[in-house]
Amino acid sequence: MPAIKLKALFLTSFIACLPFGGLSNAAENSAMIAWTMDDVIQSVDVSLDGKEIMVLRAASKEGPYVIEVYKTGKLDAEPIRFGGGKTQILQAGWVANGFLYVDAYRDLRRANRFNQERRQAIIKSNGKGDWVEIDKDHQVTFVNRLPDQENWILISTDINDNDIPDIVKFNIRTGAKVSVHRGTSKIPGGYGVDFDGTVRFASAYDFAVNGFKTWARKKGKDDWILINTTTSKDRERYGVVGIDKENPNQFIIAGHRGENTVGFYFLDLDTMAYSERLFGHPTYDVEGVIRSQKDADRGRILGFSYIGKYLKRYFIDEAEKALYDGIGALFEGDNITLESRSEDDNVIIVFTQSAKNPGAYYLLENKSKLTFLGNRKPLLKKEMLSDVKYVPYKARDGRKIRTYVTLPTSGEKPFPTVVMPHGGPWSRDSQLYDEWAQLMAYKGYMVVQPQFRGSAGLGLDLWLAGDAKWGHEMQDDVDDAVLYLVKRGLADRERLAIHGYSYGGYAAFAATVRANPLYKCAIAGAGVSDLNSIGAGFSQNRFLRELQKPTIKGVNPVDHVKDASIPILVMHGDRDTIAHTKHSRWFVAELKKYNKEHKYMEIEGMRHQVWTWTQKHREIYYTNLIDWLDNRCFN
Repeated sequence: MPAIKLKALFLTSFIACLPFGGLSNAAENSAMIAWTMDDVIQSVDVSLDGKEIMVLRAASKEGPYVIEVYKTGKLDAEPIRFGGGKTQILQAGWVANGFLYVDAYRDLRRANRFNQERRQAIIKSNGKGDWVEIDKDHQVTFVNRLPDQENWILISTDINDNDIPDIVKFNIRTGAKVSVHRGTSKIPGGYGVDFDGTVRFASAYDFAVNGFKTWARKKGKDDWILINTTTSKDRERYGVVGIDKENPNQFIIAGHRGENTVGFYFLDLDTMAYSERLFGHPTYDVEGVIRSQKDADRGRILGFSYIGKYLKRYFIDEAEKALYDGIGALFEGDNITLESRSEDDNVIIVFTQSAKNPGAYYLLENKSKLTFLGNRKPLLKKEMLSDVKYVPYKARDGRKIRTYVTLPTSGEKPFPTVVMPHGGPWSRDSQLYDEWAQLMAYKGYMVVQPQFRGSAGLGLDLWLAGDAKWGHEMQDDVDDAVLYLVKRGLADRERLAIHGYSYGGYAAFAATVRANPLYKCAIAGAGVSDLNSIGAGFSQNRFLRELQKPTIKGVNPVDHVKDASIPILVMHGDRDTIAHTKHSRWFVAELKKYNKEHKYMEIEGMRHQVWTWTQKHREIYYTNLIDWLDNRCFN
């Protein structure tokens, strides 16, 4: 089927209805406000019947996020609002026509300590009723809609108060709860359900083997079958991502199955046999299965996705491919996502993003009327943002690695350069919008983001190669990316700096104490300085933390501060519980002991997770980052 040719589009704009549309010229001219303000729009969701649109947006440049509900055909009318004040809404979305699921929290300070009061609730979009709290005493996670059972949704919560999550049906109108599956100490979580809401698979960390176990059970059976165990030694990724629509005992598995990269397979529980690889890529791990969310054919496989330079989709359904191709043609150069869709596809929320586009939302009605809803960062103009290149290079031992290079918006090569190793380190970068890289490029610096060994998502070989290589080969890979660009005449050998956050902060510490330093200065954000005290590691997932812990070995920066020979800026949030603030305090204490040049910023109220930062936190971090580069590194 050829790509859809959309009708002549009638483009309108909704931006005047959203905040910041009328900011003063003085505010528009303040570049730092453009970078530090909260995303104006966090998410947009259309109801199943297409009649209502929910916008989760910032109430001001400092937040908090509030919900606004509009009638699809009346976007210029005053919306119904929820939230504000001390309530910070994290996420929200439609669970039925007229009903929204809301995940929120309130920050309360009691007895000189911060407390976070979490609340999950159902609210009616007509605004006439109060929030219906789902469970005031336990953490709640929304699992799925139950399209065949009106007014009921599936949630995960601890219904019997034993610190093990259970799967529960919740009535969005009455607040009634019905237990569907009770968690046990043997299989304590990670549950997945089939199309009628039956719990069919689970995964959990087993301390006895330091690994993940995955279980499944046949349709209509209570007995669990152990289908896989992954330990920290082999670490082949494995997970159930769904169940085949036509065969209820055929599970869709994401795994390596002897290959370097993750691909998709079928596992037949009746025979315990795996299919040939359904989809995979030789360089990148797969990302997800694209499946229909429509009630008529819910769960049918439409295609697959992976992240190369950015998110790429491979469709097996011609109609879905034609729809994406037709809409994508309207946004050349941008990566598009059909963020939310009505059941009949007559109302679609389109999200666009690229290296030079922080994110924009559009409403497409009847494939003929396109309404611009707004940008996430409306004060960032395209001329303020830079192109990003994907550059291969060889590390000193011959290993082929890739790096993202963000070119500065001004200046001539060779450029002053900042290398910025990512966090994790079990993560990776992409070629989509990166705020820190773009900010530094706007200020005249070329930014280099190497996908060093130990990075995840780029194949098992590269991932495992980082084990116990902290500060050694992992650090060599970071340095070699910059040296390659020096040879190519892009990076100025006399004007090199390193900035990193989380694991990247560790890399900045390590660079500071390395012999024959490559860099003129370093900036370490939320770094770990003592590997012996790293505890559970960097990951926010407690299971991954345990899996990662045995791989964390190498140079211990705090033991070598006497060898530091370049100035370093150290920044850390005082509420960081993942890479605890004590690591920066220890490193700074040693810097003072040996009279090494440094500056230390401990930022009040700031957590490790960047998505929790306020506008004030970003202002402090970004301003000090740029000031250190401008006035201490290269002055």
